[in-house]
This record gives sequence, structure tokens and C-alpha cells, in this order.
Amino acid sequence: DASKSEQAELEKKKVETQIEEIKKQISLQVLQSFKNYELAEKSIKSAQEMLNSMKISFRIVDKKYKEGMINYVEYLDSRNKLLQTEINEIITKYDLQQKISELEKTSALVELRDFLEK
Repeated sequence: DASKSEQAELEKKKVETQIEEIKKQISLQVLQSFKNYELAEKSIKSAQEMLNSMKISFRIVDKKYKEGMINYVEYLDSRNKLLQTEINEIITKYDLQQKISELEKTSALVELRDFLEK
């Protein structure tokens, strides 16, 4: 009986240790998801700034083209750069949405009060 009791106590401690380890892993996942979200937010701000800059640049190129100061190839090159920047901004927005979903998913795995206690 004593050995069964000791064995049960050891099993209980083993399970408690596993539970604590899982809680730590989940906390790390939540933290990593949050960091990924923050990085995606910074990326979108950068992409938006780049797009605004390219729009200004393209307006200048467009005006120069209409006034005959640059050729069609230069105009198309500038327009292509603007389109690529617009595509990049869209991709960055999509990435941010993915990071938000990832954060929501991982944070649903842990009770907030448990996470904040640490």
C-alpha cells in the first residue's frame, strides 16, 4: 500500500510538472505571437509610408511625361514601381491580418489571469 501511495504521489508530481511545462510553452507561444503582431504592425506602417512616397514620386514623373520631359519607358518604370509598392502594401496588410488571427488563436489557449500573474 505504501509503494502504491508513493507511486501515485510520483505520478501526481509528474503530471503537475507536465502541466506547468505546457503552461510555459503556451505563454511563450502567446508572447511570440504578440511580437509577430507588433512586427507586422511596424511593417504595415513602413509599407504605407513607402506607398505615399511612391505616389508623390509618380505624380512628378507623370507631370514630366505629360510635359514631354521624360520618355515612355521612364514613365512605365515609375508606374511599375508604384504598382509594386501598392501590391507590397496589400501583402503587408494581409500578413497583419494573419498575425492578428495567430495571436487570437494562441491567446485563446491560456486564461488571461494566468498569463498576467507571471
